[in-house]
Amino acid sequence: MKRIIVLAFVLIICLCSCGGDYIEVSGESSKATLSHLNEGTLYFANTKGLTYHYESCYVAKRIKEENLLKTYELEYLTARGYKACKICIEKQKSANG
Repeated sequence: MKRIIVLAFVLIICLCSCGGDYIEVSGESSKATLSHLNEGTLYFANTKGLTYHYESCYVAKRIKEENLLKTYELEYLTARGYKACKICIEKQKSANG
């Protein structure tokens, strides 16, 4: 019961800090204004580190569910010190030519 309360509290804090945009932490999702949801890129991050990944990155798929943070807001991640994964950067460069 205590864990649920703590997760709910963390979720509320995250929602407040990201302005009501979509964010998912540890499998618990909350959605506020979602008009732009399908227009952006979904980023995956590990709460135990400071690197974010594209959804297609194999490293993102290895993140444990309890440490997984998902967001469509790149600004949310960069404001908290997250940097792009080197693998994702290389994939993006090769995809763009």
